[in-house]
Amino acid sequence: MLCLILSGCQFTTTIFTGARKITTILIDDRCFSDDLKDIQINMSLQEEFVKIDPKLGLDISITVFEGKVLLTGSIPNIDIIQQILEKTWSTPDVKQVYNYIRIADPPSLDVVNMDAAISGSIRTQLTFTRHINSSNYKLTMENGALYIMGIAKNQAELERVISVIKNTSGVNEIINLTRFRKK
Repeated sequence: MLCLILSGCQFTTTIFTGARKITTILIDDRCFSDDLKDIQINMSLQEEFVKIDPKLGLDISITVFEGKVLLTGSIPNIDIIQQILEKTWSTPDVKQVYNYIRIADPPSLDVVNMDAAISGSIRTQLTFTRHINSSNYKLTMENGALYIMGIAKNQAELERVISVIKNTSGVNEIINLTRFRKK
C-alpha cells in the first residue's frame, strides 16, 4: 500500500458488502488522503447502518466522494430512513448528504442483477471512451436510475459521459451529482 501511496498509481479494488451490493473504490486524480477519508466514511456508515438493522447492508447503497454521501435503496419504513440520515449527518467528515432512499420494498434480485450488468457495461464503455478520465467518476445504479458522482475535467467531458449513459439501454433516469475541476 505504501508503494501505491508514494507512486500515485491508480488502482481499482472491489469490496463485497453482501450478497446484493458491490462497492467499487477508485483511486483517482484526488490526493490519497481524500480518497482514504471517503473510504473511512463509507465503512463507518456501513457499520452504523447494520447496527440499525442487519438487512441495511443489503438494502442501502452508500457512495462517498469528497465527503459527499449518496444514499440509495429501498426501505419500507420511514423511521429507519430517519435513523439512517441522522447517523449519516453525525459521521465525521460528512459534508453533504444526497438522500435518494425510496420508501418501498427492496427490488427483486432480477432488478438488482440488471442494474449491476448495466452499470458494469457503462463503466467499461467510459473506460474505453477517448477523452474521459473514467476513474474520476463513481456510478451507482438503483432500479434503473444511474447516479454519477465525480469531477468532470470540463463541460465537453461531462457531455461525453452523459452521452455514453444515455445511449445505454436500461437507464431510465440520470442523476448528475458531478462538479467541474477547479482551474
